[in-house]
Amino acid sequence: MSSTLCLLEDLEISYCRSLMSLSSKGHKSICNQLQLLEINQCLKLSCLFSNTEFPITLKHLRIGGCPALEYIAQDFEETACLESIEIMFSGIKSLPRGLDKLIDLQEISLDSCSNLVSFEESGLPTTSFIAFNVDGCGKSLVEWGLNRLTSLQELTIGGGGCSNVVSFPEEGIGMMLPPSLTFISLSEFENLEFMFSEGFQDLASLKELVIDNCPKLTTLPEKDMLLSLRYLRISSCPLLKEECSSDKGGE
Repeated sequence: MSSTLCLLEDLEISYCRSLMSLSSKGHKSICNQLQLLEINQCLKLSCLFSNTEFPITLKHLRIGGCPALEYIAQDFEETACLESIEIMFSGIKSLPRGLDKLIDLQEISLDSCSNLVSFEESGLPTTSFIAFNVDGCGKSLVEWGLNRLTSLQELTIGGGGCSNVVSFPEEGIGMMLPPSLTFISLSEFENLEFMFSEGFQDLASLKELVIDNCPKLTTLPEKDMLLSLRYLRISSCPLLKEECSSDKGGE
């Protein structure tokens, strides 16, 4: 790789349909000043960094429309300064080891990554991590280990691939939401029937709750669990609307 390329701070690669990897023989690193890497619609891309070290200067990683992509790298370097990860419509099976060591990581967004099995046992970082957005990844909510994310403030979950979920948080498995949450958004849960009130009992900082297109949802958390709430938006939840109307009529 030329010295000119190694001075790059932002790199965007799109529609390179024969690209299979960013690894470069004879080079241990790629662009030692790279801060933003965005890759879109590279249909044969199977891995990002196999023989090449993950760039420790990288702050933002965005990947979309790479169905053959199975992994990013084996490990995140402890010195990496990654702040955000966004992966959409990808075949990725797992995220690199060492997520918990990324002390600057603030946000992860995962959309339509149905092959994603799990995070490593070390899990997600607990110090700086404030926003988690996930949809269409087909995992039980408890598998994300949300209760361990003690700094998490914003949680956005889409129900794609979660047809087995009937309650939020999932009842009977001891799943609790982190008390640090200020914003929760739920959408597209086709079989979600009720909100498990006990899961909300420690959310004294929750300010916003958004629920969209959950056609079987009939109840909200008990009012005592939502005393801090300042904004509530409900749309396309017909049974919940009927229940609220009935309660209002009885008051």
